Amino acid sequence: MAQARVHNVEAIAAVRAALIAFAEQAHLCLMEVDADAQRLMLDLRTRGVPRWQQIVRKRRDELQAAKTELARRQVTFSSDAPTCIEQRKAVERASRRIEQAEQRLRRVLRWRDELEQAFINYKASVAPMSETAGHALPMAVARLDAMLDALEAYRQARVTPPIDANVSPQEGAP
Repeated sequence: MAQARVHNVEAIAAVRAALIAFAEQAHLCLMEVDADAQRLMLDLRTRGVPRWQQIVRKRRDELQAAKTELARRQVTFSSDAPTCIEQRKAVERASRRIEQAEQRLRRVLRWRDELEQAFINYKASVAPMSETAGHALPMAVARLDAMLDALEAYRQARVTPPIDANVSPQEGAP
C-alpha cells in the first residue's frame, strides 16, 4: 500500500477547485473560438461570395449596356464623331469596374479557402488542449476527489477511538 505525507488537505481541495475552473474556462474559450470561426466561414460562403458574384453580374450587364450604347451611337453617327467619346469612356469605366469586382471576388474566394484551411490547422493544433479540457482534467478532478475521500476516511478512522466489544458504555465511564 502506498504511503503519503499530507500536511494540508485544503491545498488539495484548492487545486481541485482550480482545475475545475480552468477546465470550464478552457472549454468555453475553445467553443467560442470555434463558433466565431464557423460564423465567419458561413458568412463568407453565404453572403460574401454570392454578393460579389452578384456585383460581377451587375457590372457585366452595365458593360454590355455601355457597349450597346456605343454601338448605337456609332451606327447613328460616324465612328470618329466626337459624340462617341462619352460612350467610349463609359465602356472603359464599366470595364475597370468589372475588373475591380472580379478582383474582389477572387480575394473573397481566396480568403474563404485560406480561412477554412487555417481553421483545419487550428483544430488540429488545439485538439490536445480540447482533449485535456474535456477528458484529462475531469479525470484528474475525479482522482483528487478519491484522494480527498480517502484522506477524510483516514482522518475519521484516527479520530474515532476503537470500540471494545467487551466493555459496555457505562463501564468505560469514570
